[in-house]
Amino acid sequence: MLKKTDVSVRHYVKEETRTAYAIASLLEWKARLTQSQKEPVLTRSMIGMLGKSLTLDITAAREELNYVPLISVEEGLAVYVAWIKEQDSFI
Repeated sequence: MLKKTDVSVRHYVKEETRTAYAIASLLEWKARLTQSQKEPVLTRSMIGMLGKSLTLDITAAREELNYVPLISVEEGLAVYVAWIKEQDSFI
């Protein structure tokens, strides 16, 4: 395992990420070649986002703006999963 102090860390990309990026590139290429109106289910942009850890916190919005979400994270994920299942195919 590489340590953060290693110079090579900033250039280190997991093999899984490289593979997913290559698959996403092929799916984007296929969509362009077939002039598909649908965005590929996997894109290089998605891989870039999924490859990073990101935690979002709405505490400030709740406290300063009295923000209250319309649905919970769990409900939102359930809606998203249901939507994904309704799509024609993943690839």
